[in-house]
Amino acid sequence: MSAPTELARFLSSFMRAEGLTLRDMESRTGVSKSVFHGLISGKEIEPRLSSLVGIARGVDLPLWRVIELAGFDLGLPTSPDALAEGRAQAAATVQHQRWCRLLERLARFDPDELDTLLDAEDGPAGGVR
Repeated sequence: MSAPTELARFLSSFMRAEGLTLRDMESRTGVSKSVFHGLISGKEIEPRLSSLVGIARGVDLPLWRVIELAGFDLGLPTSPDALAEGRAQAAATVQHQRWCRLLERLARFDPDELDTLLDAEDGPAGGVR
């Protein structure tokens, strides 16, 4: 028997904390009890992606985290600075996407309607915000 993975330790702790059996986990995730037994005991070294997807859904964790718990290195940043940088980039991307959607919506306006919208003074802030 090999050493338990982080996923095995997580699943054991999760099941204990929630008072769940292998059968409960099977119905919760769609992953067979035999796969869970193999994961927890260390016999199932490389679970299928479909099993990891089911586990992620069943325990309400992001799939990337379950994959890492299973021992696969996704090359994701782990230092606080790298994580902060990633969050900042994600926020900037979302903001950029919002501006693009706004510009696309504006491009679909009839020019006369756009003039009327821009000249509107009846909004709560007095014009376009």
